[in-house]
Amino acid sequence: MCRWWWTLIERREPEAVPDDIAVVEARIARELARLADVPATAGCDRSPLAYVRRHLVEHAAAGGTLTSRVVPDAFVPYLDPARLRAVGTSVSEDAFPLLRAVREVTYQWRWSDPAHNAAALSMQAILGHRAGDAEVGGVWRGLWRIEGSDHNEVLARLPRVYSLGTASLADGRVFAVAATSGYRENAAVVWDLTTGTAIAHVPTGHDEGIAEVITAVLPDGGAVAMTRGWGDRGVRVWRLPDGAPVGTPLVMPGHVRAMATATLPDRRVLAVTGDSNGTLQTWDLAIGAPLGPPLTAPGGGVLTVALAGLPDGRVIAITVAGHGRAVQARDLSTGRLTWQLPTGSAGLRAIAVAPLDDGRTVAVTGDSDGALHIRDVESGTLIAEAPSGHRGGLSTLAVAELGDGRRVAVSGGSDDAIRLWDLASATKLGGSLVGFVGSSVCAVATAVLPDRRVVAVTANSGGGDDGTVRIWDLARALTGPSVKIRGHAVIAVAAAQLPDGTAVAVTGGLADGVITVCDLRTGRVISTFDCSTDGVYELTTAVLPNKRVVALIAGSPHNHVVQLRDVSSGALIANLTGHTGWVESLATAVLPDGRVVGLTGGGFGDATVRVWDLTDGRAVAVLRANGNGGYQALATATLPGGRLIVLAGRAGPYPLHGWDLATKAPFDLPPISHGPGIAAAAVVTMPDNRVVVVTGGYGDGTVVTWDLSTGTRVAEVRIAEPGVIDSLATATLADGRIVGITAGHRENQVRVWDVRTGVPIGPPLVTPFDVRALAVHQAELPVLVMGGYGTAAVELRHEHHPFGFG
Repeated sequence: MCRWWWTLIERREPEAVPDDIAVVEARIARELARLADVPATAGCDRSPLAYVRRHLVEHAAAGGTLTSRVVPDAFVPYLDPARLRAVGTSVSEDAFPLLRAVREVTYQWRWSDPAHNAAALSMQAILGHRAGDAEVGGVWRGLWRIEGSDHNEVLARLPRVYSLGTASLADGRVFAVAATSGYRENAAVVWDLTTGTAIAHVPTGHDEGIAEVITAVLPDGGAVAMTRGWGDRGVRVWRLPDGAPVGTPLVMPGHVRAMATATLPDRRVLAVTGDSNGTLQTWDLAIGAPLGPPLTAPGGGVLTVALAGLPDGRVIAITVAGHGRAVQARDLSTGRLTWQLPTGSAGLRAIAVAPLDDGRTVAVTGDSDGALHIRDVESGTLIAEAPSGHRGGLSTLAVAELGDGRRVAVSGGSDDAIRLWDLASATKLGGSLVGFVGSSVCAVATAVLPDRRVVAVTANSGGGDDGTVRIWDLARALTGPSVKIRGHAVIAVAAAQLPDGTAVAVTGGLADGVITVCDLRTGRVISTFDCSTDGVYELTTAVLPNKRVVALIAGSPHNHVVQLRDVSSGALIANLTGHTGWVESLATAVLPDGRVVGLTGGGFGDATVRVWDLTDGRAVAVLRANGNGGYQALATATLPGGRLIVLAGRAGPYPLHGWDLATKAPFDLPPISHGPGIAAAAVVTMPDNRVVVVTGGYGDGTVVTWDLSTGTRVAEVRIAEPGVIDSLATATLADGRIVGITAGHRENQVRVWDVRTGVPIGPPLVTPFDVRALAVHQAELPVLVMGGYGTAAVELRHEHHPFGFG
């Protein structure tokens, strides 16, 4: 170890007062900072010492010098984010501007790959409301971002999460726990919310996965978690965070369906479990023994239970049974029914309890109709109600007390949104928090972090396109601008050039069917128009001979109609009808006679590709193939000699199919196929006039370049994780190289590679969201537009640039 380090230690006085310690720590930090002076992250031939990488931020924080001057921006990709987050609770973002970006990309961090960390930080800085037109590194140069949210941090992406709990220990540590299935042998995952890192994976013994997790703080200041499994009769109790079992399982007569805990005035912690037979049992959690005889909830099996402690020491259990339509409240000390809701009420899906400033304790409930109700726990009297605005109903609830003393409810629904409510009046607070793509918010829990931030921890079902656990800063969400922006979740993007010469990005809103047209260079919104659909799933554009720019727009799986609209005005030109299934792919082509046509590929059960004149939407042809499988990939190719063909790929072990667009007859292609199927396709004419097709596979995580005339593989690219290639595009760089650009399912990376050789060009672009759609505007420096739960644009350069900040 360096000599100066030991000199500093030897000179430290044993009786040093705090001010003296701070001076010494600041001096240590200054000396370590000299070893943290790296010119750039990628291409640097030396890495700072491991001690410097781990402990510089700790010494700087202890010395009151944790600023970007002592810890230079270029060094940040080398450090340990957990240590920075732990000491960063006392540091302002003004003093250390990259602190928020580090929090937001901790889950993507790789200690052994600083260049990867630099790419993640650079992109997050652009997306996190910093000035655009910034270096990212590699071949990427950031231009702009819109939508997205800077109110949340991602903890993890898991296959499926069903429930969340949080717990605060007496020593100040705060944990989140997730109930999962299909992840590390159905283990519960525990995170330290201060550092943002997973610290334990607890095998709970539930063979079919964990259905629910709740937490409780014990009188000794420690905390436990309780879990129930799918189809289990026993509840398992284990200590946080290490997962050590506490006692034996709490066994019920039927399958356990609901759990809740409460703390009595004498500090004893009790738990209540409800089962499929309608049995309710109260337990002393410290000893794992029943408290009194079981109770029976009428109306069938118990679905949900919540416990509320009253000022006089009584505990009221509110149970929901019988498909959510039998709601009762009982005094646990006597078993006496205190109130019930009339049979036939809308099915309750979620319930939470909280005290108000006036001394009352209230229960906030959400039902299948999407309504929010606030009731007095003691009497059941309705205090306030409001429509929650969650389409498809309200699915999960939690309560919290903000820093200003307000009590709020946090609701989640199947419309991928989080909403905040004032508990005293049931009024909505701030804008909706949207950061999800295509999956419902299935779990919410709240906590207060050591830096006094009040946060909500949320999880998505994972059954759609986004199985993510996030932390939301509730104060920032309320004081910052609303993040409910039309078209926020985007899985369809296109690029075009308007008649006035303006290059634009066109994006479609997954949740609301709104098309947004943005200036491609600046991200400025030029116009929006509502397609009056329940979402935009596919989108492409074309330029007609009169320079008019039109868009083909396909909606949700339930909508078999494709819209043809003018991009400049949003005016509807025609509804293209005839498909009998979901339209899963779109393409355009220019015929030899100059007409511009659109092609629409039917989904499962509709094995047709339909051709339309894009001037007026008139049907031109129907191309048919054998089988019922739909077409998820469409492309067109002009062969040497001018012959125009259509290429279509589908899921399953089927080869690429082709038609001659002039004769409408099938076109014989060499066998080109991926084992699991073809998810995306693009056609490129190489400098030697060879026509190649690039295909992305279903499930095998590969992209292959094929010679279209021979069917031979020209090159192959494998992404990091096997999965579906969500999107595929091609571009020509300034040096003439033709490149492919791919985004893999849930991979959070965009890769660029040489189509001829398959060799990657620079490190991947690390993104803070799943990129579900790509589009390229070809120019001297091509511009790539990316869509996910945000939209961003980057420029592609032919030379490699180092990652770094400045």
